[in-house]
Amino acid sequence: MLAPEDYAEVEEWGTITGIVHSHPDATTQPSELDKAQCDATLLPWHIISWPEGDLRTIHPRGELPLLERPFVLGHYDCWGLVMSYFRQTHGIELHDYRVDYPWWEKEYPDNFYQDCWYECGFREFDGPPQPGDMVIMQVQADKWNHAGILLKGNLLLHHLYGHLSKRVPYGGYWMERTMKIVRYKTLI
Repeated sequence: MLAPEDYAEVEEWGTITGIVHSHPDATTQPSELDKAQCDATLLPWHIISWPEGDLRTIHPRGELPLLERPFVLGHYDCWGLVMSYFRQTHGIELHDYRVDYPWWEKEYPDNFYQDCWYECGFREFDGPPQPGDMVIMQVQADKWNHAGILLKGNLLLHHLYGHLSKRVPYGGYWMERTMKIVRYKTLI
């Protein structure tokens, strides 16, 4: 793992054109985290297996489709899906609160959904929910820790921990865990 300060120091030497990454005692097959980090850096990643010396290069994939994304905490997670939905559907860039640790667990003070929905541009509204509204939920945690987007046909687009992103009917389990439904301020 390259520390951010080391990456910044290398940038001072010149333009970074790729990342070399090793897999000791493993193949060059990229993990979902490798692919997500490659996407985040917007640079090709050269994966070398050690001690075999095999080499594989992967390239950034660009914006992933909203459905069937792999789950990678801090990269492709529920907030990442909400961000992508608003970017792809409305051209709206939301603040990136993603982190690569389980912030919803008791030992962490963070409570991103409860503390940041308003700051991100979402507002409470009058009337019934409509497609494009963000649903904030509390799933197997003591904090608001999950979000999705309402779609036409009473469907919920979401990305649950450890699963591919998908659409599910919004009701029952998901409705029972809903803490707040909000709408982006320019869509009210």
